[in-house]
Amino acid sequence: MSLIVQKFGGSSLADAESVKRVARRIVATKAEGHQVVVVVSAMGDTTDELLDLAEQVSPQPPARELDMLLTSGERISMALLAMAISDLGADARSYTGSQAGLITDSAHGAARIIDVTPGRIAEALTEGAIPIVAGFQGVAQDTKDITTLGRGGSDTTAVALAALPLYHTAQMHAFTMPQLLVGAPTVLIEAPAPDLVLRLIEEQGITSFFAPPTVWIGLLRHPDFASRDLRSLEKVYYGASIMPVPVLQELRQRLPGARPYNAYGQTEIAPVATILRPEEHDARPASCGRPVLNVETRVVDADMNDVPVGTHGEIVHRSPQLLTGYWDKPAETAEAFAGGWFHSGDVGYFDNEGYLFIVDRIRDVINTGGVLVASREVEEVLFTHPA
Repeated sequence: MSLIVQKFGGSSLADAESVKRVARRIVATKAEGHQVVVVVSAMGDTTDELLDLAEQVSPQPPARELDMLLTSGERISMALLAMAISDLGADARSYTGSQAGLITDSAHGAARIIDVTPGRIAEALTEGAIPIVAGFQGVAQDTKDITTLGRGGSDTTAVALAALPLYHTAQMHAFTMPQLLVGAPTVLIEAPAPDLVLRLIEEQGITSFFAPPTVWIGLLRHPDFASRDLRSLEKVYYGASIMPVPVLQELRQRLPGARPYNAYGQTEIAPVATILRPEEHDARPASCGRPVLNVETRVVDADMNDVPVGTHGEIVHRSPQLLTGYWDKPAETAEAFAGGWFHSGDVGYFDNEGYLFIVDRIRDVINTGGVLVASREVEEVLFTHPA
C-alpha cells in the first residue's frame, strides 16, 4: 500500500463547494487503495484578511499573538475538510501543526522545523483514517507556543512537478534539489508534454511548477487548460528565457490563485541571479526583479563603467556561486571575467529602484538601417496580435 501526500492551497479551498470537491478527490484516492495524508492552507484569502484585521487593531502586533491569529485559518480549512470527508463515509482527522508533531524553534513568523514526531499521524494511518494537517504551523520546542513557518512555509509539504531534464541546472539546483531537501513530494516526468503536465497538476494536486515561457505558452494554448482543475497551483515559476508580458498577463488571469515568480540567471551563476516576487509583478511585469542574496549585479558600458538608470548596457555579476572558469578554455574564461566581473552576454538596464530589465542577448540585437532593435521588442508586439 503506497502513501500519498496531497497538498491543497487556499485557492483549492476557497469556498464550501471547493472544499467538497477536494474531499471527493481525497476519498477517491483512498478508495484506490492508498494511504493518504492531506496538508491544507487557509481558505482563499483568509491569511491576508487576518493580516489586514490585525493591522487595523494594532500597527505592530506582538509576533506571538500574530502567530496565534494566523494559524486559525488552517484550523478552519482542515476542520471543514474533515467534515466533508466524513460526510462521504470516510474517517478523517484534523491536526494542528503541534498535534502533528512539527517541532520548531521559537522564531515567530519565520520558525524553522527542527524535529518531527509524527506519532499521531502514523496512528491515524494504521487505523485507516485520513490525517489532515495544518500547512504552515508548528510548536516551539522550548516555549511550547504556536509558531508559523512564514508565508510559503508549507512548501515543506508542497507537491512539485519536475518536467525539465535534470541536467538543466535551474530544474535540478534551483527547484528539484531544494524541494527534495525539505521533503516535498516531487513528480518527475521526462518531458513537459502539455497534456501530461495538465493532467498531473489536476490528479496529483501539484502546487509548484517551473517552466520556461515556451512551455507556459504551450500549456495556455492546449485545450485541456480550460477543462482541467488547476487550482492546486500555488507557485508558478518561469525563467530560462524572456517571458512576453502579454503571455504573463494571460497566465496570471487564467491562474488567479497562483503566485508568479520570475527567476533570471544562467548556468554559470548556478543558476539564479535575480528574482521578481509575486507582490512585485503588478508594478513591473517586464522586470526580472532584483539580485538575490550573495549576488552583486551591475549594468555597464564597454569600459566597465556603470551606465545611468534606464540606459542599456551589459549585465555583469559577481558572486561566490559563480563558476571559476570554462574547462580547458583559458581565453574564453579571461574574456568572460574581464574587469573582475562575469559578463552575462545580456543587454539590460536598471530602473530607479534597482529592478533589472532584460532587453536581449547582445548577439541577438538586430541592426536595421543603422538602428539597433532588440528582438524582444519585436516579439512583444507580435504577441499582442489576436492571431
